Amino acid sequence: MKSTLLTMGLGAVVLALLLVGAYAQEKPPAADALILAAQKICPVTGEALHAETAFKAKVGEQTMFLCCKDCAGKNISKETWAKVQANQIAAQQRCPVMKRELPKDAPSVVVNGRALYVCCKPCIAKIKADPDKYVKVLDELLANNLKQRGGDK
Repeated sequence: MKSTLLTMGLGAVVLALLLVGAYAQEKPPAADALILAAQKICPVTGEALHAETAFKAKVGEQTMFLCCKDCAGKNISKETWAKVQANQIAAQQRCPVMKRELPKDAPSVVVNGRALYVCCKPCIAKIKADPDKYVKVLDELLANNLKQRGGDK
């Protein structure tokens, strides 16, 4: 019985790993859809992202999307990374702590794989003290802002 459960557990892990980047058959979870819409472009190629072909990956501690599996492990230029960050800041618009408009060079903190941009560095400590609260606020900001600008399609 234990070996059957272990085998089933390993099978589930293998299945989960196979599905990490495969969005062609499945609609991405809500949080992933928000990240994808906010990011807009592949950090490697600078090309537009499409939910059908996007590949989920980690860039440092941050969950990001690449335009395809082939971009995994490739270098990211400073220019493209700056565009990705500008897109994320534009999509978030406001600090999740103080609700102030974000500056163009907003500082950020990565929590649970998510980049949260803030109006000032002291807000980073507040996010670290209650990360789940502020990730939820981030999701609300992104959902509202992307819907307003028509970026959630």
